[in-house]
Amino acid sequence: MDIINSSISLDMLIILGLSIINWIVDSIIIEEKQNYIKLIITIIGLIFILYMTIKLLISVSKIFPGGMN
Repeated sequence: MDIINSSISLDMLIILGLSIINWIVDSIIIEEKQNYIKLIITIIGLIFILYMTIKLLISVSKIFPGGMN
């Protein structure tokens, strides 16, 4: 059970870290010429955040095999 809880904690920290990094990168790239770079980096960051969120939901669902009612 401790392994699952540490996995969930790690997933939440990774999601938080990715969100912060994505926010910092978005705030650094402000030139109009680099809008497409900002868009690409934002999309990549959001894909990683979505992936980690799904991974987190799978980890949480393993704790409650019958579902979370």
